Amino acid sequence: MLLDILFQAVLIILSIHKGIRKYYSLADQGFPKNPFSIVEKEPNDSSAVLTNCAPETPAATIAEAPGPAVEDEFPDGRRYVVPWPGNKYHIFLDGTDQVICSHDDGKLHLCDADKDDLQLHTWVCVEKDGYFGFFNTHTGKFIGHGNDGWMHSTARYHRDWELITVRRHPEGGYELLMPYWSHTLKKVRVFDGSKTVVLKRYGTTRWQFVKAK
Repeated sequence: MLLDILFQAVLIILSIHKGIRKYYSLADQGFPKNPFSIVEKEPNDSSAVLTNCAPETPAATIAEAPGPAVEDEFPDGRRYVVPWPGNKYHIFLDGTDQVICSHDDGKLHLCDADKDDLQLHTWVCVEKDGYFGFFNTHTGKFIGHGNDGWMHSTARYHRDWELITVRRHPEGGYELLMPYWSHTLKKVRVFDGSKTVVLKRYGTTRWQFVKAK
């Protein structure tokens, strides 16, 4: 009888010993010694942290919304593109056959793209200090403005009043914005019924870019 009790006690001790060895073997592999051990965060105690917690399941990846199309094809057969430095463009008044042209006196006006034999409506896009600029392939002069609000193409250098920001409009096309002194961005505009290109603080004129050869 006594021998049976001693034998059972030895088996129990061996079983406990085996369990302890397995337990610490798992702990050495990175498993928590106490998976329920958590330091409770006291109110306003920014130093409290969670310890010995299993890693969280990664959140599902959120798909990004697609950006605007680089090119848009319209029923008029033109392919409107995103302007970028190093390319030549015709700048169309949105929804028309009219393009920005350089006049003989340097002023900017609208003309029919298919009637401009001198190609005074072809502009090369360049970049300076994060701004765009557009110079005419025929005259070599930049789109710019004066203090009077008139737009012209008379400057041979890309300076402060030849800087342009191109901003996509939610209804299609782009706004052309130009710094006016250090406090305002004005818009390159054409009024209804007019062909003269001007710089104004208010209103919207939308432009489209077509790559030129």
